[in-house]
Amino acid sequence: MIDKTASEGPFHSGLGRSLFHSLGDGIVIADRDGNVVFLNRQAEEILSVALDEIRGKPMDACHRCPWKIRKIVGESGAEKPYRAEVPVGDRWLSITATSLRSDSGECVGYVMTARDTTDRHMLETALKKSVFELRERQEKIDLQIELARTIQKALMPPDASTFPGARVRLWNVQSQIVGGDLMFVREEADGGWLMLGDIMGKGLFASQFVPLLHGFVRDELPSATTPAGLLEKLNERLVGFIADRFPLFVTMICMRWKRDARSVQIACAGNESPYLVGADGSVSKIELQNPPLGLGGADGYQARELSLPPGCRILCCSDGVTEVHKNDPSPDRDWLGRKIGEWISAGRDPFGELVGHLKQAAESNVPHDDQSLMILEV
Repeated sequence: MIDKTASEGPFHSGLGRSLFHSLGDGIVIADRDGNVVFLNRQAEEILSVALDEIRGKPMDACHRCPWKIRKIVGESGAEKPYRAEVPVGDRWLSITATSLRSDSGECVGYVMTARDTTDRHMLETALKKSVFELRERQEKIDLQIELARTIQKALMPPDASTFPGARVRLWNVQSQIVGGDLMFVREEADGGWLMLGDIMGKGLFASQFVPLLHGFVRDELPSATTPAGLLEKLNERLVGFIADRFPLFVTMICMRWKRDARSVQIACAGNESPYLVGADGSVSKIELQNPPLGLGGADGYQARELSLPPGCRILCCSDGVTEVHKNDPSPDRDWLGRKIGEWISAGRDPFGELVGHLKQAAESNVPHDDQSLMILEV
């Protein structure tokens, strides 16, 4: 028989009772034989058992894994408590069981705490599911980005090429993994076509339209006779594709070099104005502006035809180049024209110097936009 007065007294007296019932965790107390003598209210609620039902019964009756509790009770000399989280129906409980010892080290009983951790487990399960879904989504995005980068790289012309009577050099750096700048080079028997474009937006959004524009150019170029006419056709194609479904525009500059005539035709659709470097070292901006492609309502695109004696150069760039110093305290609106003039006066290559200048600027300020350069040298 269990001496209830001796074993339960500390838990049913006023202060002891209030103390144990005020704890947030469920408390189960057993005597030295492992039989339950006390449960606080939290334990009754968590374990779904009343003290009157389990009083005097083995402590392992409270636990989903009774052999673990028996091990604690059987190995009263064990110093480490047993801890586990176990499912009970649709709930999860955190269980800790250990022996109680007197000052002399004698085992006088056992205590088990129980805490309902269902909410935490539900949250952890939801988080794991979210992490898994996010990982799957990220893998798909990474694949799309890799495909976009591969396609964009395949569509980008080589850094250097030659036309009859001319040389072409290109340079491009993207502000993100993929970008929306595009360049097109097509040689002809008597010269060739050059195009530099900048699609609205940045990153993956802009990059997905690069193949589209390349397709339009390849479709329309065989029948084109002038850069202005080609831009008109591209504008029509882009407006038809957009069809008021979403906003999209493309700035572009288009040139056609003719060796026998030693002339170049230039048309511009909202792109930065190109610079003409004369054979004598003079530098001038070719002012020629029309609305970007895709906005509709363009009443034709104006063009200019320039004679280019040997030694002349035309340098084109995207706005990511001209805006590289826009956050300077006192920005020079035509810093690029001034720099080109300085490099020419010093006998240096303006294209190579500009590439070096942009790389140096990127060391202190990461480019906020794609940067593209194109130079035609005759």
